[in-house]
Amino acid sequence: MIIRCDPVSGRPHSVPFSTSQADRLYVVHCDSVIANTIQSLVLFVPLSTFLAQIDTVRIGESTSFTWAEWGGKGTRMLHLRPSPTWITFVHGMKFAIVWKQQIKIFDFNQLAFKRDQLHGQLKNQPRSILYNWLFSEPIASSLDCRVHTTLIPDIGVDPSLFQSVLLTEDNLIAISVCPYVCRLGFVLMIPQSANDDCVIFTF
Repeated sequence: MIIRCDPVSGRPHSVPFSTSQADRLYVVHCDSVIANTIQSLVLFVPLSTFLAQIDTVRIGESTSFTWAEWGGKGTRMLHLRPSPTWITFVHGMKFAIVWKQQIKIFDFNQLAFKRDQLHGQLKNQPRSILYNWLFSEPIASSLDCRVHTTLIPDIGVDPSLFQSVLLTEDNLIAISVCPYVCRLGFVLMIPQSANDDCVIFTF
């Protein structure tokens, strides 16, 4: 089991807007091998979900919270397998993963979700109900998120070679290592704004 969230740096003074340090998403990744098959799931937990429970605890008290108290509405659990190598697949409230030669971005910003919902762009999402080897009963989670899909641009390299993606405030960084040529790889910087161009680094 691995728990990750984005490394938070000091608030920059040179830009008008930046990701709030309060907007943090914890990504709990769990792998298990059953019958020679890797079974994976990811639990997404915003910092606000933890803080909402902590605020109910009196000073000096020791307590625990059941899944029903915090997990059902405050998290989302999905069958995904993020890269075990790159730590920065999460930034702020966003999570990125390479999926079937595409890049999927899961955005758990609840204010942005409600804004799009008011404009008719989104509907309420069904609960995720997982039947998993870890639990004695089905687990339901219902935290809303927006999902964006980005195609890996055609740069003359087989898209299936891009197996990992890093997420920054401004860019997606796709990582590829060519198995056919010794010490040949590509770093592809894909801007999150459609108005900017891709940047390719070869190594």
